[in-house]
Amino acid sequence: MLVPKIKKNIGFEPNFAIISKEFSVKHDVPFNVPKGYGVINVVYPKDYNNEFYEKFTQTKYIKAQSINGIINKSGKYIIAVYSTTKGGKYTLAIGKKKILG
Repeated sequence: MLVPKIKKNIGFEPNFAIISKEFSVKHDVPFNVPKGYGVINVVYPKDYNNEFYEKFTQTKYIKAQSINGIINKSGKYIIAVYSTTKGGKYTLAIGKKKILG
């Protein structure tokens, strides 16, 4: 997840959760999860400031949290982005291959 380093985002701490019936683990999240679904919660790292400049958008971003792995089971997977602080702008990439268009 990337968070643009802009005034509007000061205090914005986005988290994301991956939700699926295929998960047996159920981390705590501040919203209701349907019965029978598991949750992997990926929390925004506090006081983390790993920033970089992206030439294409001419914007500074903070590289926030990420998760890597392979899901070997077909099924429905839901990604929920949420914040307990305030709203803001973010970008979230699914996968590693860049395809523009």
